[in-house]
Amino acid sequence: MAKSLRDYYALVWLLAALSLPAQATTITSLASGFSLPEDIASVPSGFGSVSAGSYMVTDPTANFTGAGTIYNVPAAGGTPTSFANLGNVQPIGGLFLGSNYGSYSGDFLAIGRDATTGAGDAVVVDSSKTVTSVVSGLGTLQFADAAVAPTGFDGAGGDVIMANEDGSFYALNTDMSTSLLSGGSFPVGTTEFPFGLAFAPNGFGVEGGDLLISSGSNGAIYELSPAGALSLFTTVPLGPGQVGLRQMAFAPAGFGAYGGDLLVSVSGSSAGGGIAGSVDVLNSSGQVIAYLAEGTVGSPYDPRGLYFANSATLLIADSDPSILSAPSSAFTLGSPAVPEPSTALLMLLCLPLLWMARAAHRRARS
Repeated sequence: MAKSLRDYYALVWLLAALSLPAQATTITSLASGFSLPEDIASVPSGFGSVSAGSYMVTDPTANFTGAGTIYNVPAAGGTPTSFANLGNVQPIGGLFLGSNYGSYSGDFLAIGRDATTGAGDAVVVDSSKTVTSVVSGLGTLQFADAAVAPTGFDGAGGDVIMANEDGSFYALNTDMSTSLLSGGSFPVGTTEFPFGLAFAPNGFGVEGGDLLISSGSNGAIYELSPAGALSLFTTVPLGPGQVGLRQMAFAPAGFGAYGGDLLVSVSGSSAGGGIAGSVDVLNSSGQVIAYLAEGTVGSPYDPRGLYFANSATLLIADSDPSILSAPSSAFTLGSPAVPEPSTALLMLLCLPLLWMARAAHRRARS
């Protein structure tokens, strides 16, 4: 028999974990050896000697405790290598700039946190690993995610949109100046902060063409119209141990039954290392229709960046820390916030064990 309260708790959680639905397909690890991997971007051809199709991964370090780094990961997976050390700049969002950015065209943009001030910084890194600061100390908090605006969006078509966690949204103009999006700010007086950004494709309900914005402190997803009107799109129900939303991505056609649906990372912690995270699939009505929840007792699963390597493979930046590779068949129908009947029943059966553990603990102390 278990000899401590901790042993009883471990037994309860182990039984609960064993009751979770089995995944249909094995999820594999593409790479490990990070601190806190965030965004994933595919390297285009012509980026110096860096292999086209490999991946750049931003890493601000867990709890912002170290120097920011951009890693390069081979397309086939393997050990990541440090491509650029950003020092005082701790990057969260990252993408390659388009041809409209002149001399910076094709370079890698990394946005995140200034380690000294905590405000928003952005740098550009070229193929020779030269780091150029383009935005310094903007806003009152760090930048989170970045996305390229489609033509006709709020006068910022083709520009990179950056979310600052103070609730503001900036366009990075092609001359590297910044401007606030009209009407684009999170509700004043709330504890919410914007994190993930994704432009809804045409065909994704009435939200097609809107900028979807995830809240990092709860399950809300907002939509910002091309005219600058901000409204609530949906609220993702959070399960036990889940704290808020992170990055988002739209599934391509061919990703099983989820082509065209929205995928969002649900964090199991505020700064990495949680075990209760998931990747949820939402339809155009804002309903969670499937999820990927791989966390087990003592094994972190705390997803961040999402990137589709092809129509059949999703890459997930996980704060265990690694990059995971998952097919559509690894997802389970339903919502992780609503346990299946068998799981709920087993948890109820485990409650007496928990009561016995607490009673034994009290007797041992008396």
